[in-house]
Amino acid sequence: MGDLGPLVPTLFAVVAIAVIAWQRWVVPARRRAGAVRTVPGQVVAATVVVSPSPIARGDTDPTRIGLHVDFEGRTATSWESSRLTPSKFRSRTVGWWHVRHAPCIQVPDRAGALARARAGGVTFDLDPPIPVQVHIGVDDRIMLD
Repeated sequence: MGDLGPLVPTLFAVVAIAVIAWQRWVVPARRRAGAVRTVPGQVVAATVVVSPSPIARGDTDPTRIGLHVDFEGRTATSWESSRLTPSKFRSRTVGWWHVRHAPCIQVPDRAGALARARAGGVTFDLDPPIPVQVHIGVDDRIMLD
């Protein structure tokens, strides 16, 4: 065998790329999230809560979106803040793709809906429901995919 000195940086780079690829694409997201099982579910409704204080005041949570998910005969709600960017939204609790591709909700009384959202929240039914995979963790926390 010859001198392997010049190959060490190349071998290190190959190993580093393999480890990064393994962690990003091979290890499932649900395992990284601590989920112990996955079941099919569907998003059946969405609740929007708008903070009555202006965003200019530095409100940390100006709008919250709750997705109501039916799975295994029960309903759970996943809440997220509008402060999250779409990519962060996707990596946290619910896939942003599902929200962006949800059916368009026609609201006949927009002013009334906004007033209700500011007064505590307004809920819209989604018809048809959006199918999702629900990853359930040890402590019954859910993650949508």
